[in-house]
Amino acid sequence: MGVAFRADRGKWGYRISRRGRLFRSCCWDQKEQAQAALDDLRSRLVRWAARADKDSIVATLGPPQHELKIADFRAASVYAVIRDGELIYVGSSQNGLRRPADSSHHMAPHFRHTDQVLAWQFNSIARARTVESELIVKYKPRFNIAGVPGKDPKRPQRPKELLTQG
Repeated sequence: MGVAFRADRGKWGYRISRRGRLFRSCCWDQKEQAQAALDDLRSRLVRWAARADKDSIVATLGPPQHELKIADFRAASVYAVIRDGELIYVGSSQNGLRRPADSSHHMAPHFRHTDQVLAWQFNSIARARTVESELIVKYKPRFNIAGVPGKDPKRPQRPKELLTQG
């Protein structure tokens, strides 16, 4: 790696070997400009070579508590919220794990940071909703109205629901 004058072009440039191949750049009128470009390239190569891979991060931080894929946050899923060993809520989502963790979730005020979330992925949201209904009917979690998927006994009723009730 170095700066050299290309007499045939009358320009300064640098020459480096990259992956065993010769790589040249030649386009500066001043030697200092070529040297600055080479220094910039060297710093980028050092940053590129220092990029962490999974093993180096694990060596630094220890084994991860969870290994997730991006698909875990996007797939149709059914999730169960467990508190002290008791199933308290079952829900389904077309947004995977994002839904139970979302602060705008209608049950968010009832969830605690210590609650566990179990999740299962499905090929379609229709299948996920069917499984959610079956689980609610079978286990009757206390934050789901028994046998009525998607209803929450502590959730305030909407004005339209109040008007239609006699």
